Amino acid sequence: MTTAPTFVSRTRGLRSLLRSAAVLVAGGVACALSVNASAAAEGTAPQSWSLRAGPIKAEARLLHEDPAAPQLSGLYVFTITVHGDASDQLMTTAIRASSLDEAVKIARAGTVWRSPYLFVHLDRGVGNRPDGRREAVFELLQGKLLPLGQLIDLGEGINDYRGRHFVDYWVPDSAQQQSLCRECAPAMRIQLVDRDGHLEVQRSVTWSANQDSWQANAQVIAHPPGEAAGDAQDSADSDFATRLSYFQAVVKNAMLAKYCGKTADLLELLSLTAPHLNAEQRQDLKDALAMLAPLTPPSEARPALYALNVALKSTP
Repeated sequence: MTTAPTFVSRTRGLRSLLRSAAVLVAGGVACALSVNASAAAEGTAPQSWSLRAGPIKAEARLLHEDPAAPQLSGLYVFTITVHGDASDQLMTTAIRASSLDEAVKIARAGTVWRSPYLFVHLDRGVGNRPDGRREAVFELLQGKLLPLGQLIDLGEGINDYRGRHFVDYWVPDSAQQQSLCRECAPAMRIQLVDRDGHLEVQRSVTWSANQDSWQANAQVIAHPPGEAAGDAQDSADSDFATRLSYFQAVVKNAMLAKYCGKTADLLELLSLTAPHLNAEQRQDLKDALAMLAPLTPPSEARPALYALNVALKSTP
């Protein structure tokens, strides 16, 4: 009669021993994982960095890097995230630097708060294109994040910002460049003002800001090219250069007049210069003008080019 209790007691003891062993094993595995995780964390560079903590939070995440080589700069591509209450705004920037640490410092220095605006400098990594370097502008309006748009940075950056007024530049897109020679397309200075969270083009101020260019082109237009004299090569070359300069001046003034809504000035210009342009030039000018949206901020006229929340994929 005493066998059963003894058997039960031994069984319970064995179960207790197995449970204790399992706890010890689990604890050992967890400890090992913790040590491995710590070692991995210590041996791995951080992949995201805070650029600003407030009043608008911004951070950078490394997407891709081609590390610097001796006497050469590396290329570091980041996602810049500007956090908002409703939704985050995502951008990419490509920074050339001597190291990853320097690239992060450059990204941080390019993220500037000037109440009520946050400026984020972006380099699109497209070489010398005028629209390759930009300033994304966000406004903190009644506690909410509002993306105003992007401004082309031709080296002036946010130093050209005064109060609620901004400076942007219109440059031709790829379709317009196909219609016009690269040297023909102007980089017009666009004056903008922030009205209730929307960048609005100031027509009269923009027109005035480009008057030096307008007058310089008008002097060229006042002396249309004549027929080439003789068949000498130097005369032919000179005639070609003169006609090209004339066409460039016509294009630049026509674009400015169209953009600023100066319809009378545009019609007068086209009528005056048409006899001195060949059929191909007249058609190219017509096509380029048709693609120009008057009094529209560049970032609104080209939403695909200036998109913020674009699909991103990390490069291994």
